[in-house]
Amino acid sequence: MKLDRLLLVLALLAAAPACLDSDQYDDRDTSHTDDVLVDTKTDTPTQNDWTGDFAGDWTGDFAGDFTGDTTPDVTPDTPPDVPPDQVEPDVCVPADLAECEVTFNVPVTSPTAQEYVWLTGNFTGWATTLEAGAIALGQEGGEWMVDVLLSDAQALEYKYLIKWPDGGQQWCVLNIDRSFDCAPSAPNLVQTVECGQTDCGDQPVPTCDDGVKNQGEEKIDCGGPCEACPTTEKDYDWRDAILYFVFVDRFFDGDPSNNSTVAGVDTAANYQGGDLKGVKAKLPYLADLGVTAIWITAPYDNRDVKGHGMGSDSHDYSGFHGYWPSPKEAGLTVEPRIGDAADLKDLIDTAHEQYGMKVVFDYVMNHVDNESALYKAHNDWFHPYKDCQSSGWGVDCWFTDYLPDFDFDKQAARDWSVNDAVAWAKELKVDGFRLDAIKHVEQSWLTQLRSALNAEFPEKAFYLVGETFEYQNCQYIQSFVNPNTKLDGQFDFPLRARLAKKVLLRQEKMGDLNGDLDWLQGCYPGAVMSTFIGNHDLPRAIHVADGKFGDQDSGGWSKGWVPGDYPTVTSAGPYRRLGLAYAVLLTIPGVPLVYYGDEIGLAGGADPDNRRMMTFSGLNPNQQWLHDRIKKLNAIRTEHPVLRYGQRTGFHFGWDSYGYKMTASYETLYVLLNRADNADNLSGIPDGAYTDLISGGNLTVTGGKVSVPGQDAMILKAAE
Repeated sequence: MKLDRLLLVLALLAAAPACLDSDQYDDRDTSHTDDVLVDTKTDTPTQNDWTGDFAGDWTGDFAGDFTGDTTPDVTPDTPPDVPPDQVEPDVCVPADLAECEVTFNVPVTSPTAQEYVWLTGNFTGWATTLEAGAIALGQEGGEWMVDVLLSDAQALEYKYLIKWPDGGQQWCVLNIDRSFDCAPSAPNLVQTVECGQTDCGDQPVPTCDDGVKNQGEEKIDCGGPCEACPTTEKDYDWRDAILYFVFVDRFFDGDPSNNSTVAGVDTAANYQGGDLKGVKAKLPYLADLGVTAIWITAPYDNRDVKGHGMGSDSHDYSGFHGYWPSPKEAGLTVEPRIGDAADLKDLIDTAHEQYGMKVVFDYVMNHVDNESALYKAHNDWFHPYKDCQSSGWGVDCWFTDYLPDFDFDKQAARDWSVNDAVAWAKELKVDGFRLDAIKHVEQSWLTQLRSALNAEFPEKAFYLVGETFEYQNCQYIQSFVNPNTKLDGQFDFPLRARLAKKVLLRQEKMGDLNGDLDWLQGCYPGAVMSTFIGNHDLPRAIHVADGKFGDQDSGGWSKGWVPGDYPTVTSAGPYRRLGLAYAVLLTIPGVPLVYYGDEIGLAGGADPDNRRMMTFSGLNPNQQWLHDRIKKLNAIRTEHPVLRYGQRTGFHFGWDSYGYKMTASYETLYVLLNRADNADNLSGIPDGAYTDLISGGNLTVTGGKVSVPGQDAMILKAAE
């Protein structure tokens, strides 16, 4: 261990209060709220965000020094968010928890590099000099980097102290685009350390054998983090899930007797026969792929007449997607074109009992069909008509003139919707809801729903995952997340955009994914985000990979009605790049999502062409390769908990290649990615013998370099 790291650890131990025992530690968050840290001895607020008296003190000469020139000649002597005399550790970490090295890195600026970059935060006492405990970063290639030994579950807040060539020194944070924000108002960077551990203490822990989880009666090694071996539904960790999105009407026709269409609607936007029995019939296919959870489109009875498109879209549509619910005042009614309540319950029970799969489905809460019995009986529960497209897409507008928007500021409306959601979850034993367009709903509805679900299912880890279609503002996405009161997580649109740009389109530097991943990890503290590359609102991922759509291109309705423009891709490259994107998703924490058909590169433009009928046979060789690659990656993720819980540390940052390691106390794996057409040498891997978990081949690393084939990935495990 380097001397400076040893001194840092000793300083932390000296400054920390005496740790609680394990039972007390489990209850550690009862001493603070979301917004104010509380001193448990005095019940008075201590430091937290830029609030209270300290915010008022952040004026005068020191603040004034930061105005004007963007690189002022200033040596800051107090941290921007926390007074030095109030610094204390945010979390008291028991000694038996794991420790691991966390990598901090920022880019070297050009054409004039920084003279130095130091790291400081709540884990250094917000030191402003190296002598006081600030940590110096060293240059490695185009990055300033340092590894710091920290404790598992430690909550970090930090900034960088940067000395610029003109002599000025500033407090800075790194933006999502890897640019610097050195304004005094820039919020602290935040991150929670995740090392993983194997010591479960003296409590009984379960055995884990080939994926079969049984209750153990003595202290044993789980073979991974203790949370990898859940004993009850409440203990289930959704990071263990591999989620597959089944678009019910477009998946498989298991019961032709319920097939019918809506008059006046073209085939592409009409019902095509997929149903709940069809999903059940294909559960073996999903299990073989390695899927452990399914998300199905909203099963509710939907609008029975056509609806026009939005804006300039002159096409008519049916409710085949499930997002035009037509509820009665009471009772649970399933869309008859996909089956009935018995079919839905049978699907969920079979998924649970025979395949061990969790089941999530859409709960559509923003609006209802204007022909519904509920709207006709209670139209006062809804906002007056206001078109969203012309009014800015707020919480009080209608998506179209036939979808009245709930006014959840009205208690009666909120009560009906929350009670309805809980009734669906309770009767069908569903494991979670995907909440569509959550940003268009009053948050009072969300907090009431979470409270009701917590009360109804105290022994169940009920997953609430939201959809906020936003590519840049990850803080806004995070604002809807709090596992105790709001969402568990959201779909990670910013990550999707960056994977599409750097991996599928091969634009920008591949190695910069490291900064993207670091930033997003810091954006979502405590969240269980769902990571994805394709969904039903975006053009098919295979056509992003073949260059027909951009990284943030939704396509527009005009590209959803020309299927001839998007035939099945025949060249290998797009499939290889899509496989590479999944190699990222399946080797980092989160709940990775596979949109139905993306495992075979199913073709399609924008909506509704991105919702073609699923294909289960007649695949071309490239489609079969992609299917088999995703199946293999799913298996590796399931077998190696470090990919779900471990700490990611980048070590190779090439133009076309990126390497990172996933580390926990029980295992380290090296993930090597190369998007170039030709082989590339990735450096930074310790010398020794390894097995590539993807190919099964063995190799010996000498000189720290590994040659990775073109448009391919490797996952290396040290030979035993």
